[in-house]
Amino acid sequence: MSTVPYQTRLLECGSTFAMETDGAWTMANYSKTGNPDLVFIKTANCGTKTVEVHVASAASQYKNRILETGTTFAMETDGTWLMSDFDHDGIPDLVFIKTANCATNSVEVHVASGKSNYKTRILETGTTFAMETDGTWLMADFDGDGIPDLIFIKTANCGTKSVEVHIASSSSGYKKRILETGTTFAMETDGTWMMNDFQGNKTLDLIFLKTANCGTNTVEVHVSPQVPA
Repeated sequence: MSTVPYQTRLLECGSTFAMETDGAWTMANYSKTGNPDLVFIKTANCGTKTVEVHVASAASQYKNRILETGTTFAMETDGTWLMSDFDHDGIPDLVFIKTANCATNSVEVHVASGKSNYKTRILETGTTFAMETDGTWLMADFDGDGIPDLIFIKTANCGTKSVEVHIASSSSGYKKRILETGTTFAMETDGTWMMNDFQGNKTLDLIFLKTANCGTNTVEVHVSPQVPA
């Protein structure tokens, strides 16, 4: 009998952080231990008057902070903040996907390097996408060249009447789209959308963590593979 996934928990713990919502919470392998550290990208009410990066180590079960620093970015919330190893040096870089009030009149990608402690920007560019907020913006390596591509998971006002995936390649400076497709999912916003290698076959699968109106009365995990199993 096959094992049903996601039925047991392997970690439940508190952390060094007080409860806070003034920013973006994520996980990234900053300490290079192979286990993801807990990262808080603080975007408002910052003591440094800049966006700040705070990291608690996985090795300490998130009880010890190994980084607390201001960055090159002014406090701003007109977009999506995340961590991604853009320059492929093994240190997560700070990425801001700016989706409103953009000087280029397009969605913009701004990257501050982890190597510089997030003080130096290594990319600032407009993209092929018009400014839009009807979905989720993220970065992931779709084409396998080692550099994260710009991905827009469009969840509302979709021409295909389904959730859509739109991808602009890093090799084109995010000026050319390499994928535009509808999906198996109806347009829905009751949860979180992401891309990850769920099957372990080095392709990006579309994942929906459904957090409301769930038939199972629990948070649900829905996965649509890029390459069918």
